[in-house]
Order: sequence, then C-alpha cells, then structure tokens
Amino acid sequence: MLETQANRNGLDVVIGIGLNLGMAKVDENIVTQAWADLSQYHFNRNELVCRLAYELQKNLKIYPLVGFAHYAERWQSFDLFRHKAVKLITEAEEITAFRKALTSRANSF
Repeated sequence: MLETQANRNGLDVVIGIGLNLGMAKVDENIVTQAWADLSQYHFNRNELVCRLAYELQKNLKIYPLVGFAHYAERWQSFDLFRHKAVKLITEAEEITAFRKALTSRANSF
C-alpha cells in the first residue's frame, strides 16, 4: 500500500507492507481482498522483516538515480493486479478502472 501527500518541499510517501504468517482460515466477510498463507514456508519472521527493510531501503536510495524504468520489467512479472479491475482512492474521489500495465514511467490504467 502506498499513501502520498504533497507538501511544500515535494511529496511524502508512506509505504505499507502486510504479511499474513500462518493465516490458515479467513472469514471472507472480514477480509475482502486477496491474501496468501505463508505458513508452508519455514522461515524466521524477524529475518524476513530485516531482509525486506534492507531491500526496501536499498531500492529507495537508488530510485531517484534510475527511475521506475529500472524496475518496470520485474514489476510486471509480479503485478497481481494486471488486467483486473482496481479501485484508486484519492482525497477527492474513488476511481474504478481496468488495470492494464505500467509503462516505464509508472503510468497506469
């Protein structure tokens, strides 16, 4: 999840990552979005969080130098929303659209 807010110096971005570790059964009335159970993979969750934080920090440092084009091809291979209906929620409106693919400039829809 990404949240952005403009400020006088540019843009603030909050990046959220949610991981379900050991969610064997879910109430579909409560969780209404896609999810995956990672319990079949045996790993140390603290090690996983450290690795995610390290990779995220590393990529956030080089992003201003290389831009989205550097990540576009790999992003497409992991894009679970490609060719699906999505909802974009802004302060002013909600937009439901069919998600095609991202361009090398990170344009969508």
